[in-house]
Amino acid sequence: MIYPHGPRPETHSLSEPHSTRGLFEYDKTLNALAGAGFEVISELRKEKTNPRRYERERVLKEVETMVTRDMSASNITVVGYSKGGQIAFPADSFIP
Repeated sequence: MIYPHGPRPETHSLSEPHSTRGLFEYDKTLNALAGAGFEVISELRKEKTNPRRYERERVLKEVETMVTRDMSASNITVVGYSKGGQIAFPADSFIP
């Protein structure tokens, strides 16, 4: 599973709670996904990361690498929330 996170870690420390939502529990999320049986690939992005560029240059390249290493595409999942969801589910990546 490739997990692009939401936007908060791009501009705030993981130890700094949001005023209404609390902590962005990135590590807890990754551990929960791994505990559910997924091998998780994720990284903290830099501030002001362009989601389209990140999707093309990081996520799609990772998927291509997996497929060239004979991993079945049906075993690859990309999932995210908020900005991570934009990266995981880009509207302009669909091929008719």
